[in-house]
Amino acid sequence: NLVCLCETYCNTDVEDSFLNIDGYSLTVIQDGKDTEKRKCRGLLIYARADTVVAQYDTEEIRSVTEACAVQVSGWEPNKYLTVALAYRPPRAAGSVEDNGNTEAMGRMIKSLPSPAVLVGDMNCPSIDWKDQHATNKGEMIFLEAMQDAFWTQHMLGPTHRDGNCLDIVGYSEEDLVASLDSIGRLSDRD
Repeated sequence: NLVCLCETYCNTDVEDSFLNIDGYSLTVIQDGKDTEKRKCRGLLIYARADTVVAQYDTEEIRSVTEACAVQVSGWEPNKYLTVALAYRPPRAAGSVEDNGNTEAMGRMIKSLPSPAVLVGDMNCPSIDWKDQHATNKGEMIFLEAMQDAFWTQHMLGPTHRDGNCLDIVGYSEEDLVASLDSIGRLSDRD
């Protein structure tokens, strides 16, 4: 019911009509905190026409360099599914250049109301999701945030041409993701 895209590079020269997907409405189009006027990167969330969604915004989401979220209603009586989309620029996690973004990502994960799903590009190549460890101290911050919130990473295989798992499909409850299929290479990811 949702299509979530990051690193879209939909600058202001790209007309909104070009971004249309038949049967879907563009629910969120957002720059990162460090970009403006859609000059680079960017997040898009589309909702199928018959899906009831609303943008979900909190201080924790706004504190991440590039993140947004929606809540989907109607999937279960009186419950909302929170779906967050995030992109973590490939700066060394925990470094001065990261500017606290990895820690902010961890706070956002812990703050999302359950049930929730997080999708996006985390750029944390040292994390081994199967064995639950990271060789990079900064990336361990992100892994520990996932563990502390009892979240599960569903994407375990490589998603990048170099064999790293940079992308995430994380969730707060076991039964939220039934299966995950790769549809092929869309960019420099597998």
